[in-house]
Formats: sequence, structure tokens, C-alpha cells
Amino acid sequence: MGRHQYFMLMASLPALPRFDQAERLPINRERLSGRMSMLAPEDQFLVTCAGNFMGWFLQPGEGSDADMIACYERLASIVTERRMWALFELPVNLKTVMVALRRRRRGDVALSGDGSWGVGPLVGHIERHWDHPDFKLGSVYPWIVQVRTYLEKDMALELERFILGLMWDHFSRPLPGGPFGIEALVAYLFKWGVLQRWLSYDHEDARKRFEDLVAEVFDGWDPYIEHI
Repeated sequence: MGRHQYFMLMASLPALPRFDQAERLPINRERLSGRMSMLAPEDQFLVTCAGNFMGWFLQPGEGSDADMIACYERLASIVTERRMWALFELPVNLKTVMVALRRRRRGDVALSGDGSWGVGPLVGHIERHWDHPDFKLGSVYPWIVQVRTYLEKDMALELERFILGLMWDHFSRPLPGGPFGIEALVAYLFKWGVLQRWLSYDHEDARKRFEDLVAEVFDGWDPYIEHI
């Protein structure tokens, strides 16, 4: 897909208000998916894999361990080849840290040691530093302390807002490809997912949503970008 086509696609998408200041989605799922038909086949595949990953991160659903591993491996191979890992590094590592914190909170004395509980580059490190309060990652990821605090105090809404805020800020940073490349499109789609997630959050049922948010990595996923 040429630069001109990306310019047209990105220019056709409405600006997204910050997730916790929005009253509605500026574009619905169906219209957003329709815009993706402008993508070249290789970019459609990337967006599909990214959508599966984003759905797993934002809205755990049903799926097997093998499905989730395959989803991550497909995405990892694509983003490595296209030098886009920096875009996904934080959400992958954040999800893995959250799963480890939840397992430790429920009383697990150690992880399996075979990496079957998570995905990404932090799995082995966390297994080796299981007993450390922040898995010896606090200097790299200072947000771990706050996430752990919210988890331990069962502060569902605060945790949701904090996690989504981390993601929103991450995908709002300047991107290597500028505002009209594939990186900008992936960032837009993730932010759309964050916004949709927050607007659909049931504040009266925070306990259930809390359990969904910190679900096991391999509980599965429910892609929010469908039919792309």
C-alpha cells in the first residue's frame, strides 16, 4: 500500500478523544472495519493478527493455550520482520506481568518453569525472580508497583483506568513511520479498542470486570477487530 493510500485512509478516520473523557465512539466497529478494506493484503494480515492480540489484551474470552500461543507467535514474527516490536512491547510485557502478579496473589509459590503460563521476553526473567516484589523489573517498568497495589486492594475501576491509560499514552507517542503509516494505523486501532473498552465498562459490576481484566493469559481472547 503506497504512502498516498495510507494518507487517504488515515485522513478518513475521525480523531479519537481520550478514552476517559469521551462520551461515545466517533466511529463504530462496522465502519472502521470497512475502512480497512483499503489495505493491501499483507497489511490486512498484519492488522488481523494485531486485532487478535489486542482483543486478547483488552477482552479475554474463550480460547485454548495453543490458540493463544499461535496468535502471539504469528504477531511476533510479523512485527519483528517489519521492525514494529516497539509498538507491542509494552502491552505484551504488561499482560505477562499482570498474569504473574495475579498468580502470586492467589498463592502460587512458583511458576511452571516451562514458560507455558505467558508469552513474550519476560517469561523466563519472571520465573527466575518470582519471589522479588516486582520481579526485579521495577527500574524498567515503574508502573508495576501501582498495578500490584490495585490488584492487592481489589481496586477494579482504578486498575482498569490505570492500565488503559498506560496503553493510551503508549500508542499516542510519536511513531517511526509518522502519522500516515502502518504503525499509525495499528496505534489508532488499539486506541479505538481502549476507548470502546472503557465506554462499555460496567461500573456497577466492577468486581466481575476486575476478574476479566486480570484473567490468565491463556484463558483466551475475543478479537475486537472482526472480518478484516
